Amino acid sequence: MKLNRNNQLLGGLLVLQLLLLVVLNVDAGGTAASSSEEPLLKFARGDVEKISIEGEGGKDKIVLEKKDGKWVLPSKYNFPVSDSALTGFMDKLMAIKQTWPVASTEIGAKQLRTNGDNFKGRVIFSSSKSDLDTLLVGTSPEFRKSHIRVASNPSTFSADLSVHEASPYPEFWYEKKLFDIDTDKILSLRIGDVELKREGDKLILASLVEGTQENTQKKDSILKAVKSMKFTEVLGVDEQAAYAKAPIAKEIVWMSPENQQVVYTLRGPLEDTKYSLKSSKSPFYVEVESPEIASLLSANAKDLVKEASKGTEPVASIPEEISQPSTSNTVVTGALPDETEGMMSMPVPDMGGEGEDFGFSDDEAEAPE
Repeated sequence: MKLNRNNQLLGGLLVLQLLLLVVLNVDAGGTAASSSEEPLLKFARGDVEKISIEGEGGKDKIVLEKKDGKWVLPSKYNFPVSDSALTGFMDKLMAIKQTWPVASTEIGAKQLRTNGDNFKGRVIFSSSKSDLDTLLVGTSPEFRKSHIRVASNPSTFSADLSVHEASPYPEFWYEKKLFDIDTDKILSLRIGDVELKREGDKLILASLVEGTQENTQKKDSILKAVKSMKFTEVLGVDEQAAYAKAPIAKEIVWMSPENQQVVYTLRGPLEDTKYSLKSSKSPFYVEVESPEIASLLSANAKDLVKEASKGTEPVASIPEEISQPSTSNTVVTGALPDETEGMMSMPVPDMGGEGEDFGFSDDEAEAPE
């Protein structure tokens, strides 16, 4: 009987715990929160034609738009969006599931900054006709995680998403590869009077006069600057603008693996250490900083050439009188100490005579046993 009473008490406590759990997860409208494991974003990915991203409080904003099948930044002269950045962003968002919510009321959303205009980040997804849904990014419960909520769902969830991945800044979305030069693959490279051509797996100086060789340290410095050259801002496409009319500082001409010539023109300085850069393959002028291209601006063929390293010195010829076998009983010596100065030779007994007597008996000549 006592055991049954204890069981009843434990059962009552369990019921109270379940009721409390339900009460804490019921929103203002009386709907109980649950884990459905359904996608948080329910629209079809292919329907998205525009993405508007706002920073904290809506202070910063950038729009990504799909035009003619390609994603561009309208506010930056339709500069291409980084395919890897956008694909990674959308892959992560479309994979988020509706797990157990961390809040299901307006009060909870306000505290976690996922309601109304109280957010750390807001992303609006639109089709060509209307808005599809809005994602609100709030506080961060831990590293690389954020509280998130969509406008179509009152519940706030915790997801593997950093607010920085929903960046409202254009430089985050630029296709930086547009101006990359892969020096491991190009067929040739010319910077001013410096000309390099591919020979096997290396770019070497196109011509070297006899007795000279490459200054590989200088050459490698130039190639590194070419390969790592990055732009910081998109200036525009206006051919009449100051960035397009500034004096030419350097031209970089290279041949692609497909045997197509590409010309990069550096102009400036525009102000302080800034230069404009334009590719013959693109209408865009972009901004680069001189510290990044210093070795390109100063590149000249003279610095890439140095005197050839000398090999082993030739062996000096031996005087004939020494190199020929001597027929005399004289050994030629070098300089002698001061006390014997003037004594250049000494007689040597003739060892070759057969039966000669050298002043000792046969018994004395025998080696001891």
